[in-house]
Amino acid sequence: MGRVLTPTAVGEVYRMREQLDEWGEPKWSAAHIATQLGVSEATIWRVLKKRAAYGKKGSAAGQEEARFDAMLNDTLGVGEQSRPDLDRRAEESLARMLAGAKERASSPKPALSPEAQARYELLRSPLDE
Repeated sequence: MGRVLTPTAVGEVYRMREQLDEWGEPKWSAAHIATQLGVSEATIWRVLKKRAAYGKKGSAAGQEEARFDAMLNDTLGVGEQSRPDLDRRAEESLARMLAGAKERASSPKPALSPEAQARYELLRSPLDE
């Protein structure tokens, strides 16, 4: 049987995993943490997924809070980026879509057979008008 983690080591696993890089991802991989503590990576994942009966229970609230902070503070400056090429392509796409919709609306509807017209009348609702 492999090495068993102490409650202090479990706390260290959660502490290391909650440290985030500038992208909001965990700074330390499970493999790195396992190497540092002298256990298998599977043991680290059991602790993180709370499938192991270790004394200290952790929470992912620290990671979630840090990710929300990264989104709110926009540390990468994503909101300030200007992409005129994408704006132009979006406008062109919208123009094509609207032209297609106008063309479709102006084209006559195909004629229905009398049987199909009768079925259509049965299915129609007053809300269709």
